[in-house]
Amino acid sequence: MAIIKTELAAKVETINGFTFIGAVLEVSNADGLKKLANDLKADAQLVIVAANIAGKASVAISISDDLVSKGLEAPVIIKQHITPIIKGGGGGSKNLATAGGQDASNLDKAIAAVKALL
Repeated sequence: MAIIKTELAAKVETINGFTFIGAVLEVSNADGLKKLANDLKADAQLVIVAANIAGKASVAISISDDLVSKGLEAPVIIKQHITPIIKGGGGGSKNLATAGGQDASNLDKAIAAVKALL
């Protein structure tokens, strides 16, 4: 995971003054995805990482405190923008949330939907 974190940290994008990381990854479990999203919070204000784990969609989002203060909250993004795309459910705290779903074919679309919020 450390290698993946380093690679993603090098791919930070700046969108409308905010830093963003979004990627579909090859990971073996949802806990690893959640930890990675949390670890990348130091590198970008909005992070979304997703993976197809055993044929199911898994997504994790982390959001910095300054974006939360502007009204973006991870569980709201999960419920409004991610779960309809991946046909699933999820939740979490204002800064870190996860989702799982049946449709892993739209992970790129889920990342684009979150990126469009900035």
